[in-house]
Amino acid sequence: MGSPYNISGSASRLFFQNKASAEFKALSVIAESLVHPQRTLLSAFVLHAVDREVASQFFLGEISGQGKAAVLKFLTDWIALLIKGAPLTKPAERY
Repeated sequence: MGSPYNISGSASRLFFQNKASAEFKALSVIAESLVHPQRTLLSAFVLHAVDREVASQFFLGEISGQGKAAVLKFLTDWIALLIKGAPLTKPAERY
């Protein structure tokens, strides 16, 4: 399995997780498939979900058996959703 963070072989918060959980599996797939910053963006889908296990199960179901291409497609869709949901801000007026 890939290291979920930039430092290969480092002890991360995943070290103490249940390795059979969907969250651990999803974050491991993300770590194996992507590099920073893509890894961080897609990990946020799992780590900041209201229910991490459900988000992980959804992610794993969407990419099941399809390999890295499916992970990249999921990332692309996630980024598009983030952009659409980003708040619009009014540009600051200059004097």
